[in-house]
Amino acid sequence: MDFQDFLIKWNERFADNITGNISESDLREFAKDITRLDGFEAVSDPKFNGDRMVSREGIPNVNVGGATVTEFLERYFFPAIPPGISLSGGSTFEFTAAETVPVNLEWSVVRNTYPIKTITVDGEEIQATGNNQTGNKSVEAPANESSTFWAEVTDSEDTLRKASTSVSFRHRRFFFATPNNYFSASDQDLALSNTLNNYHLNRSELATSRAKSYSQPCDEEYFYYAYPKSWKAATFKVNGLLNDAVIEKEFQYTNQNGFVETYYLYRSNGKNTATLSIEVS
Repeated sequence: MDFQDFLIKWNERFADNITGNISESDLREFAKDITRLDGFEAVSDPKFNGDRMVSREGIPNVNVGGATVTEFLERYFFPAIPPGISLSGGSTFEFTAAETVPVNLEWSVVRNTYPIKTITVDGEEIQATGNNQTGNKSVEAPANESSTFWAEVTDSEDTLRKASTSVSFRHRRFFFATPNNYFSASDQDLALSNTLNNYHLNRSELATSRAKSYSQPCDEEYFYYAYPKSWKAATFKVNGLLNDAVIEKEFQYTNQNGFVETYYLYRSNGKNTATLSIEVS
């Protein structure tokens, strides 16, 4: 019997069994088949009440360990499954004037083949029970910078698995229509910030650039677009055509978290009554 035939026979033989259902006669037949293979030799082992098979040089990539035929069976046909781990709680926040933001880390570990040995969440060691566990940990993430939190688990065989969750921060951009003229000389920065925060958050989103394509319904209204000045000046296409009839102003936008940033505010030169296809680049 060559090695491929050996694997095919015993993979099929044990396909529908678990280790505990393998009979003594199967084990002994398995042992006899191994003795017919070049590369193994039988060595007496009283713990097995017979021979255990020692691999000599020549069998490629099959020495999965095990002092007895039973252990060889378990490790070859039923390989160990490493522990499972998950970590959540990361999120995307709007920039803030605070120094930190609270984050609730939720973790979960799953025992598979071997008992859970250690659990570490954000550098803190958690008392392991050996079996499935869940928990949470409150942490403070540094404001206005990306950060990653980690959790680790090992089993009794020191198999290590890791999971992570990340926190990031974004600026807000606005895209809306209104009959109101926010370019009035009487408008103050704080008043404009409050107007955006109180009335136009439903037409805003956290983003990383000025580029956006969207549909804007207008009913005798100006269309507006606002974003941080650090994203540079924009070019507008309306209904597929380059549109220079857009005016611009700068103002100091204070967001809901008290963070202040210089913004561009763009407004169509005139009012529109149509649904416009707008492309900002």
